[in-house]
Formats: sequence, structure tokens, C-alpha cells
Amino acid sequence: GFDFKLEDLPKPQQKIYAKLDASPYCSIKLWSLIDGDLRTLLASDKLSKKVFYDLYIQIVYIVYLINKDGYYHNDYHSGNIGFTRTSQRTINILGNEIPTHGYLMKAIDFGLVLHPKYLDSKKLVKKLQDTNDLFTVFNLLTFNMTPKKPLDKIKTKSNDIPWYWHGRWTNDIEITKSEKDELAKYLPDRKLNADNTRFLQQRLFKLLHSDIWQKRELKDETITPVEPPLMIPLEALLYLVKHIYEPEKVVKFLIENRDRLLADN
Repeated sequence: GFDFKLEDLPKPQQKIYAKLDASPYCSIKLWSLIDGDLRTLLASDKLSKKVFYDLYIQIVYIVYLINKDGYYHNDYHSGNIGFTRTSQRTINILGNEIPTHGYLMKAIDFGLVLHPKYLDSKKLVKKLQDTNDLFTVFNLLTFNMTPKKPLDKIKTKSNDIPWYWHGRWTNDIEITKSEKDELAKYLPDRKLNADNTRFLQQRLFKLLHSDIWQKRELKDETITPVEPPLMIPLEALLYLVKHIYEPEKVVKFLIENRDRLLADN
């Protein structure tokens, strides 16, 4: 990337980028005009569950703002969710004042943004609409948010194995038919394609049955599983999956149940 300051730009460009940088929600930004991204925040291990929950509301709200007019970011991962530091104490989201904790989250890198009206293939339109930006949010919440260091050591018959959650989360395991039937109640009511069904089944199973997953992943029934680290309450993650095509509904749920969910954690 380029390394320069805002004042190094021509005056007309300074005005344009100053307006973009002032946006409380999402805008196309140069890396030098943000203070970091979600990846750096998560790696710092400084975020409490309460702080991350409020940032999570902002993250899902950004998806709502992008998707509500039919647009899809199409690359909404932790490295493309930036933030600027702020002295602003709260941010208004759907009529509610949500604490910022000093961070305003921003969507960045709009190079892959798509809208169905610009696609000439019905197949591509369907694929875009079937896998919206909340799929990526769910993935990053249950994968990228966890520590990169070993969480614990799983005790096996022969030795202790450092358990790297990151390295194993994306590995698929076999799920039985009865287990898939049990997971069905958590899936969206909308019909899913085969890829999205498998994607959600795998991650739901690992969240709800992490002990079984760890034993299958390591092919050792004698291990003592470790508790998965979740910075977002499980109920909120399950609601996100059930309503993965309804970002506004997810935002409202998170706001309306904020105090209760945080009290339980």
C-alpha cells in the first residue's frame, strides 16, 4: 500500500477523503485513513466480551446498510473491517445509542462489491444472494475471533497436544444423519443450497458439540476436550444463523437482548 498522510494529498482530494473518513458507518477508505482493522483488535487480546458485543452490533449493522439496497460487500472478513478511534461515546443504530468504547467500525476494500443488477447470469445472482455477507460474519465470529495461541493442552493417552483452534476449525468432520436432523432446527427457514447447508452444519456442530468434534478431529475418544472460547454468547450466534438472510432483524435482536445476554456472560 501507499504510505502518506492526508495533508500530503491535493486539497480537493483532502476534502473528499475527509468526508469519507467522517462517515460513522461504511465508506471506501485508504488504509492510512483508518487506525487498524478487526484482525489487529482481536490479536491484541484486549477486548472484553462486553466491548466486542457492542462492536459486533456495529459489524452486523454495516452488513444491513450495505445489503439493504441490494449490494454485497463480497469480501467482508476481519481484515476488511476497519476502525477509527473516536471520543464519541455512543453511536445511533436503529434509534438506539450503542457504546462505541472508542471504536467506530468501518467496512473497507470494496473491490469485490456486487449488485445483482450488474450481473448477466441468473446463476451468479442466485449464488450472490444465497451466500450473503452474514455468512462471512458468522465465520469470522466463530473462527477469526479466537486466540491464535494454543488455548489449552488436550490430554491424550500418550501426551499433551497443544490445541490450536484456528488450525482445525475449517477441517470438515463426518456428521451422522441423526446429528444433521438435530441441527436442522437451527438452520434458516429458507431453503439452502448444498454448500451452505454443509457450511452451517459443520460450524453449528462444532459450536454445539465441541467435545465430540475434538475427539473426532483427533481420532481419539480418550481425550479431555477443552472448552471453546466464545466472545459472543451462543444464543446470539444461533440467532444469527437462523436469521442469516435478515441482517436488520439480527441487529434488533442484539440490541433488544444486549443487557440480558451480557449479564449471562
